[in-house]
Amino acid sequence: MEKFNPFIRKQNLSWSIIQIKVLLNQIEKDKSSTFLSYAALECRIIIERLELAPLVMAASSLKDDSWSQELEKFKGIQKLNSKLKSLRFRYQSFTTAFAEAIFENCPLIPFDYKAAEDLQSKLAKYIHVYNKADNDFLFESEFIKDGIEIVKQSLNFLENSCSNHDGSYRQGILDFNTLSPEMRNEFNDWVKRKDEDVKALTERLNKIREKNNKKKLTIK
Repeated sequence: MEKFNPFIRKQNLSWSIIQIKVLLNQIEKDKSSTFLSYAALECRIIIERLELAPLVMAASSLKDDSWSQELEKFKGIQKLNSKLKSLRFRYQSFTTAFAEAIFENCPLIPFDYKAAEDLQSKLAKYIHVYNKADNDFLFESEFIKDGIEIVKQSLNFLENSCSNHDGSYRQGILDFNTLSPEMRNEFNDWVKRKDEDVKALTERLNKIREKNNKKKLTIK
């Protein structure tokens, strides 16, 4: 794992998780409400990045290249998130079904969008603090105590949303471009369907896996 340097920002999950831990340590060591705002901002930045990555992957697999152009525009990430919200349930549920059907012990962790948005809303209170009074920023205030707890919850969410390889954190994203034609057809169908029967989807993916395994055995 690359050595952590707090003064050289890295746009990856591992750097942000370590940075959040460093800031939490400084908050308690220096009793600093200022570091709390920095920690809240760091949490929100990385949660937004993790939230966006699977959606971009899903959009690219559907041959929708407009997402890359959206990012170049004013408030591109916010607009893109809004545009791709319709894919969230479909991506998340397909990933869950795929992991259950294909992988043993489900090592691919589906991203929990509901939990992510809930945390982002809570973190915003410690980033947009223009309406707070000086007393709110006293280290012993309820506002600061609650904020420290929210940052810890966010850190826990981040660590449980990814896999840890020798201290290096990685987000599990299903690359739809690598799916077999049968699996790809199921995903394309799933995006268009109105039902939300994930169990039935998992069964269909299981059948495809079993069929492909039989083909491999036949070839041997």
